[in-house]
Amino acid sequence: MSFEKMGIDRGQVQEAIDWTKSLTVIPSGRAPSQNTYVLCPIDRTLWDLKIVVDRAMSSIPVGVKPREWVTQTYEPDLGRLGFDIIKFKKNRSRILGVRGCDPMEIDDPHEVVRAGGRIEENGLVFCDDAAPNRRQVCTDRFVRNSEFVKEVRTRAKGRCECCHTRTFRNALGEWFLEVHHKVWLSEGGIDEPWNMVALCPNCHRREHFGVDRKYGLS
Repeated sequence: MSFEKMGIDRGQVQEAIDWTKSLTVIPSGRAPSQNTYVLCPIDRTLWDLKIVVDRAMSSIPVGVKPREWVTQTYEPDLGRLGFDIIKFKKNRSRILGVRGCDPMEIDDPHEVVRAGGRIEENGLVFCDDAAPNRRQVCTDRFVRNSEFVKEVRTRAKGRCECCHTRTFRNALGEWFLEVHHKVWLSEGGIDEPWNMVALCPNCHRREHFGVDRKYGLS
């Protein structure tokens, strides 16, 4: 089952990456990846694909969330959401992925699978001087109903419910829209379709970062 069918969007994957950055130990029951990582688009660090995907699916109801999956299953979904994938050609234990991002490990032969599908041999450039400091961050996430997300996207009929434009089609041939809570859950909003709106990425970012927020509390 794809990310889109489960209601997982780019924001949820980024939240999963940020959560992975806060770890000090590998989650119980999850062996670290030895060759495949997600590139954080914010600070250009690498994080364990298996742990990131597992965290992104943590709010998916039992019965919908796949019981078993392999790394390759969700690489295309991550690409469609705009995340680059780094695949090292030699399997070995690495510091990067959960316990930080050591620039020296980027010297290992690897492929960069860009979000658009282009593959670059040894295409990751990582400067020692640019290596960011790390800090522990604790976050809470609201559990969202994936069926409501699908219902809202269906209601929109492929058009942003704010600006009424279409965006682009994904690999399934469906119009890409992100579902937003008009009154944010953090503001006491309800996870129900009447409080949800399907937005293009631009309108969605405006709701979170713009000065002219259309929905929500006045």
